[in-house]
Amino acid sequence: MAKMPSRHYEYVPRGKREREREGLTVVGR
Repeated sequence: MAKMPSRHYEYVPRGKREREREGLTVVGR
């Protein structure tokens, strides 16, 4: 979980940083 593609950030707005962790796991897959 060190290098995450910027694509994940596109799905989750940087405004929702707390939800990013959960979103990255779901969106990442």
